[in-house]
Amino acid sequence: MDLLRSMNLDFDKVAWSLFDAGCWGYASVTVSTLVPLVFKQDTPKSAGLDVSAVWANAVAVGTLAAGLLCPFLGAAVDVWSLRKATVALTSVGMIVFLTMFAAVDGSQWVLLIILAVTGVMFYSVMQAVYNSLIVHVTESSEDELAWLSAVQCAIGNAGAMLLMSLLGLEDAKHSGAVIPRQYVIKALLVSAAWFVVLAMPLLIFFKEPVSANAGKTTTLSQTVRNSMNSFKQSLRNRELMKYMLATLLYSDCSATLFSVYMVFGSQVGISNHVLLHCAVLNRWMGVFMGFGWYLICKWVGARACFLLAICLTLLSSVGCALVYTDMDFFVVNVMLAMAGSGGYIFSRVLLARLTTRSNTSQHFGFMAGVSRVSGLIGPVVYGILVLAAGPRTGLCGIAVLGSIGLAVMATVDFEAGQQHSQSTPIDETSSLRADGV
Repeated sequence: MDLLRSMNLDFDKVAWSLFDAGCWGYASVTVSTLVPLVFKQDTPKSAGLDVSAVWANAVAVGTLAAGLLCPFLGAAVDVWSLRKATVALTSVGMIVFLTMFAAVDGSQWVLLIILAVTGVMFYSVMQAVYNSLIVHVTESSEDELAWLSAVQCAIGNAGAMLLMSLLGLEDAKHSGAVIPRQYVIKALLVSAAWFVVLAMPLLIFFKEPVSANAGKTTTLSQTVRNSMNSFKQSLRNRELMKYMLATLLYSDCSATLFSVYMVFGSQVGISNHVLLHCAVLNRWMGVFMGFGWYLICKWVGARACFLLAICLTLLSSVGCALVYTDMDFFVVNVMLAMAGSGGYIFSRVLLARLTTRSNTSQHFGFMAGVSRVSGLIGPVVYGILVLAAGPRTGLCGIAVLGSIGLAVMATVDFEAGQQHSQSTPIDETSSLRADGV
């Protein structure tokens, strides 16, 4: 305990970070690695499809469904103080549908898409609500938020790296032309058990703050009105809206890139051995980059770090389009690991600066809704460009899309946005008073 206190950590912070170690480990094995590779090898060539484009749009549909749920779900879980319960239920849904994906015969590739889309939807909702808990387990100062996010990023990546290494994802015997279905099922079941064990401290011991109005809003119409009230007040915060626009364009570019780069590498001849080895290397990098980004943040601030992470993402997208050899792919993978860690840490740190403690799920859910609904843009742009000129052009196209987000992010005034949020906090009681409660 003395060691934890010296690191400015307590049990809630450690439990929150351990959950991420389980979640990142599970997602790294499933959504990021085995699921797209299995989909690629099981899709029949006779279907005449560009697998990377189909997979990108399948992921986009799952995140779109989550995006439509997040704003309203966020309002409801804030009022009822059901953040932990929502995280638990959506985690179970994700595990169930992705396990079914592994069990389905490879010839039923349409069913594989449906199961993957549903699993991604549960994963996206769970991440939105889980991320909102950062405001409840630490102080709201930029340094506190950045430090906890860096620790969580390091622990999450370490957990993912350890799990992937234990499963032997980089082992050549599992990285031939075809990944054995029996191995896929085993990996998903072990990953699910890993996730459940590391999620228990947060789900059992973390005491979620209880809303002062918990139980007062009893009808669906009141919950919907509360969500709309949140939406309208958020629209009045110009800097928050600029931040969301910039982040959704960046997230669209980043999510599309991360969803297709493994499949693209496989298409251009990179062996499964190299692809799976890079997936593990990506997590090793994340262990150290979490603290590296924190040190950079102490020097230049969270805003500058986020802009740097966006720039690295754009360079990674263009670099991926220029991949021809295994070494090319290794270099791009390193850049993606650096960019992904920075974007993951500072997108939440900066949003937390613009939100209020009593309505974290509303703001994080609203942000998740906006970014996920817009998540169709990147895959559609990528798909159109792939059909017109090939996947290399598609990768350059999503880099152009992300550059627009970079330009908008450079204009956001976080001090003004923070002052606006503090002077006009979104409060559940406003909608309750309107209903005479």
